[in-house]
Amino acid sequence: MNSQLQNFSSKNKAFSLVEVLIAVLILSIGIVGSLKLNVSSFFSSRKSLLLSRKVELATQVVEKIAAVKYDEIEDACSEETGTVIMDGKVYYISCYVVSVDASFLKMIVVSVSSNVGSTYNVVFYRISP
Repeated sequence: MNSQLQNFSSKNKAFSLVEVLIAVLILSIGIVGSLKLNVSSFFSSRKSLLLSRKVELATQVVEKIAAVKYDEIEDACSEETGTVIMDGKVYYISCYVVSVDASFLKMIVVSVSSNVGSTYNVVFYRISP
């Protein structure tokens, strides 16, 4: 009887190959999920950084144009149009003026884009003094 008990307990001490494979499968599913989450987080962070840079550039242009006289808006807008390299990335800034009413109202549109992502637009109006 003692030998049968010893034989039975030695079988239960070891893991079978099936148990090990199931454990490895569950572990690998968790690791793949974690990696997918990290990659997604990286791309979201990159997209957020690009958008914040575009907002920063557009805000700088809007502040410069808002500081000039009403009659000099077109010149200031054309000076701000061009490309800017920031953090190793190229950003394209375009600015144009639309006269809504030739006598007293101008609409200024500032667009900032890059080769990656969407375009950020700012529209504001200036009224003649």
